[in-house]
Amino acid sequence: MTKHNKFHSSIQRSLEMEHARTELELKGDQLYRHFLEQEWDTLQKMSWSRSNQLQDLSKIFKDISGEIIWVKECKEEELVFDWGDKNIDNYIPKKQDSYLRLIRDLEKKEKDLNKLSENVENFLNYNHPAADKIMAYKDSLQTQWSWLLQITKCIDTHLKENAAYSQFFKEANEMRIKLQEEHENIHKRYTCDRDTPLEKLQDLLKNLEREKEKIMKNKWQVQHLVNKSKSIVRLKPRNPHEKSSSPVIVKALCDFKQDQKQILKGNEAILKDNSQHSKWHVKGPGGLDMLIPSVCLLVPPPNPLSISLANKTEQLFETIMGIWNQLFINIKSLISWRNCMKDIEHIESLTITMLANMRPEEYRKIIKSLETSYQEFRRSYVGSEMFTNEDKTHLENQYQDAFEKLVGLPTYVDGSLLSELHTLRQKLEKAESGLTRHIHIPLGRTASTSAPSASCTWRASTRTWTLSVRSM
Repeated sequence: MTKHNKFHSSIQRSLEMEHARTELELKGDQLYRHFLEQEWDTLQKMSWSRSNQLQDLSKIFKDISGEIIWVKECKEEELVFDWGDKNIDNYIPKKQDSYLRLIRDLEKKEKDLNKLSENVENFLNYNHPAADKIMAYKDSLQTQWSWLLQITKCIDTHLKENAAYSQFFKEANEMRIKLQEEHENIHKRYTCDRDTPLEKLQDLLKNLEREKEKIMKNKWQVQHLVNKSKSIVRLKPRNPHEKSSSPVIVKALCDFKQDQKQILKGNEAILKDNSQHSKWHVKGPGGLDMLIPSVCLLVPPPNPLSISLANKTEQLFETIMGIWNQLFINIKSLISWRNCMKDIEHIESLTITMLANMRPEEYRKIIKSLETSYQEFRRSYVGSEMFTNEDKTHLENQYQDAFEKLVGLPTYVDGSLLSELHTLRQKLEKAESGLTRHIHIPLGRTASTSAPSASCTWRASTRTWTLSVRSM
């Protein structure tokens, strides 16, 4: 274009042209002079047209080159980004923001490129002399643009997978800390033994049941973590300093072609060397070695770290549930033991007199309460840490003694004997009353001849009562 500008400037004021025009005027050769003027005018027009074409071509090349540079700069920035786990909690939100800005810029840039493409087509339609060069620039821009769009798709996948990675480990660690605190505190809150009062044991049992509701709320979250752990990508192998004892499988996030070698989206390969941060050496499909941009590759699940953490969290939850179950059994067994001992102690305090005055329904109630509390202890004793086999045997003996006392005494005093005892008791009360009255009768009046029949009657009744008492 510089050469043409010099040429164009040279024909604007040409001394040769002025000299030729002067000579023709002097000779009066109007025909040749007119012919010269036409040729000169044609030459100038062609020069102007050529200058405009070159200016338009320069602008097209400048616009295309500018877009190519912009696309390459965006591409290079994304190719060198580290998608490993280092500072992942910090870079994820920042990268999400920059990705959204990139998408907005691409949408705006696409409009500019469409307009530029129309201008290029116009040049091509007018058979521009530099059509082949324009086409080459256009193809280069299109290739770079398509490649950048491919990279943005890879970025989108990395953002989603790495965000899930970050969120998983954050939730899993928080849950693990929460469960560890629960594991440490549950024993402290529900400490008890056989000296613990019954009322406190009952309160502990109610609180423990409420505690289970809180623990069970964690069950869904723990199970969610276990399921989610199986779909978490691996980020540690992206670090070149991270060594793996087994081959690392990578998966292509987009199509990539290198010379005659090609890997398609979804194809898997074996990572051989990732010492270059932006490009990885892999063994692709068919065993072909390829050098592929790392942004195009994902280290897919399963992730041993996420699965291990989830399993440990689940085991911790199961441990807490086991502790809860053990505490529940312990407290239940203590409550049933307390109730059973309460019944046994009550029966041991009963006397023959108390049994003799006891109503049948009250007696049956005592037996039923003893049997119920003992059977409840036998059920709740299984698995309890509060009682040994010797404790169980001792309580069983206590129960047998109480039961035999409760059943044996009524057998002895039941029926006619019990009725006879009741009758004799009434007679004793009457005898006591009669003796008391006799003690207060004056001796003179007792021996008086005026009442011999009353005295004889009193002696006869006294003898009868005496015999009755002795027979008792």
